[in-house]
Amino acid sequence: MANPTPSRPYSQFFEIDESYYPEINPNSIKSKKIEWYKTFPHETFIKFIEGAVRMITREDPHCLWVEGSYGTGKSRTMWALRNLLSCSEEDARKYFERYENQLEGKSELLDALIGFKRDKQRKILTVDRYDSGEIDSIPRLVAAVYDSVSEALVANGYKTGGGALRERVAEWLSNSANAKVFDIYRNDGVFSQRGSFANKTVQQIVKELRQAPERDEEGKTPADELLDDVLAAPLPAAPAPGDVKDAPAPPPGARPAEP
Repeated sequence: MANPTPSRPYSQFFEIDESYYPEINPNSIKSKKIEWYKTFPHETFIKFIEGAVRMITREDPHCLWVEGSYGTGKSRTMWALRNLLSCSEEDARKYFERYENQLEGKSELLDALIGFKRDKQRKILTVDRYDSGEIDSIPRLVAAVYDSVSEALVANGYKTGGGALRERVAEWLSNSANAKVFDIYRNDGVFSQRGSFANKTVQQIVKELRQAPERDEEGKTPADELLDDVLAAPLPAAPAPGDVKDAPAPPPGARPAEP
């Protein structure tokens, strides 16, 4: 009877990169083993970074849109971009040195990134948000962007970043003139049938918007539906110059009324 083949570890056949992680998520980003600068700068990635630079400098005013199937590297690409914009000048240089063959002839791109870091008058603040499963409407998209930007501003010491979108809307509704206009729309037509408005005064709506209950498994709070309904109301647009001085402007993120 032949002797069985002795077991041998995979490390004898392959080089294992212990920093490899199949998914970029909040946990992997926090891990010290996962290193953003190992993101390989293939041709499409380089074009993406160049597009980001043109967008920031307003050479091209359009935003960038990243899409693709699961596992194609969307999160990794955005993560690498965030780090290239927020890392130190030294780390940016190291990245270009690490991939000098792939980034040959891209000195202007490195110069642009370093220029952003040296500009004391226009500091770049990077804001990211992982997982958008709870965003299923335009108002929630507006709220998510507003909340994420506000949190990033506060975290970086900017006093102007305080107050989430719910608080801004609550503040708007606290104005007596705004409250009267909102009440007209709230009690008229299809908006009177919104469940979140049922048997509530404007004061009660303001109170609920300012509460901060815990989010459920889907990342939602009871105030989310209320905020959606407030922003969905066809409130009048901001008055043009020369209009009535005290005419109320719509709350932040609201959809303007159809003419």
